[in-house]
Amino acid sequence: MKSVLIVTAFAEEFNALKEYIKYPTQFKIDGLNYVEGEWGDKKIHLMCGGQGRAHIQKSLEIFLEKNMVHHVLLAGYCGGLRKDIKMGDVFLPCEFMLDPRIQKKPAIFVERIKILNSEIPSVEIVTVDEAVKTEADKKRLFEMTKCPIVDMEAFEVAEYLFFEEIPFYVLKVVLDDAQSEVGNVKDLKVNAEMVNPKLVNAVDKLLGLL
Repeated sequence: MKSVLIVTAFAEEFNALKEYIKYPTQFKIDGLNYVEGEWGDKKIHLMCGGQGRAHIQKSLEIFLEKNMVHHVLLAGYCGGLRKDIKMGDVFLPCEFMLDPRIQKKPAIFVERIKILNSEIPSVEIVTVDEAVKTEADKKRLFEMTKCPIVDMEAFEVAEYLFFEEIPFYVLKVVLDDAQSEVGNVKDLKVNAEMVNPKLVNAVDKLLGLL
């Protein structure tokens, strides 16, 4: 049975996915929430690694120090930067960029993801250190990077796992589109409840291909 580590940043992502894991065992390691069990024909390790680049990399290091898996999947929310992208759209990024205002690093392109027959669109994603909250800020970031979606973890995951030579995938569902003003936590939680079924469905489809 192949094993997959599914990493989330938000508790809402973690809680939505854990409901679909069969024979679950839940526990904590160094303060991080984990669930282990099965999803289809895969052995699943589900981890809530925390928000932001530093948290997610540290969480991966802690887990992979003592565990071996066949694949790693970062699954969760993103923001839309291009105007045609709407809340609930799902993407499988194949190119990962770090916000050049943080540090200029080459983008990481993964052909294996691009050619995967997943029926989920492959796009470029840019990773930032702070939430992009206003329509104007989203427009500026899109004009600077030409990336249609944005998050706070994907580049760090891609860079770390690319050099560790561990096969990885990133699944993102849009929580707020380019026209949305982010700032109301209550609204984001409502949005999360609306898009979680699409995230779960996409994870199920991808796991079936691995």
